[in-house]
Amino acid sequence: MCTQDGWKPDPLCSEIMCEAPEIPNARILGIQRQNYRMSATVQYHCLFQPELSIQITCDPEGQWRGIQACTDGTCQEQELKNVKIIFGYPSVTAPYSSGHVLVFLCTDDNMKIYGPRAIECQSDGRWSKPYPQCRGAVQCSTPTKQLQFVTLLNEKDMYNSLDILRYKCGSPYNETSGGALMCQNGKWNGTFVCTRTVQCATPTKQLQFMTLLNKKDVYYDLDILR
Repeated sequence: MCTQDGWKPDPLCSEIMCEAPEIPNARILGIQRQNYRMSATVQYHCLFQPELSIQITCDPEGQWRGIQACTDGTCQEQELKNVKIIFGYPSVTAPYSSGHVLVFLCTDDNMKIYGPRAIECQSDGRWSKPYPQCRGAVQCSTPTKQLQFVTLLNEKDMYNSLDILRYKCGSPYNETSGGALMCQNGKWNGTFVCTRTVQCATPTKQLQFMTLLNKKDVYYDLDILR
């Protein structure tokens, strides 16, 4: 209040200062004081992330300006895009600390996985690789090689992952009756396996000098002619 003796009570003014910053998971660089004047700066370094030094400034309101949060060293969960976590060490669920391993699989067997199937949480709070993603149908087309020797028993234009293609061997490669192939990740897991019987005809040269003791019209593989 303004009186004949001046302002009563006397006005009190104090310098605006910032208290020593307390930043979790960070280390203050240099000597830390209890209070800082306006416009004073302080640098700190996160123990995990981000790695670069960060500078903050004491503003006219006595607050620190420019503070960035530091992570606690755990890896953050990411969005699962058509993938699922099928294994985790030591667990499947968060929190994910350094050394934590996750293994992924597509939610649909007919999709293809892009990225690593397994990732590990590193000591800096970052994953060794981003989460993988699954997209697009993974299919096998009808085989085109060696079809002259086989008959496809369940032929169709496209086969999904884990579909079975059954075939029957044709003459003269019908010593093996047939078999099956499986579509795996867009590729067949093998080729047609058909074999033919190896035959030898009766020799015709120099027969005037010998007598065949077990003569017959056809000899099969591993037969012995005496």
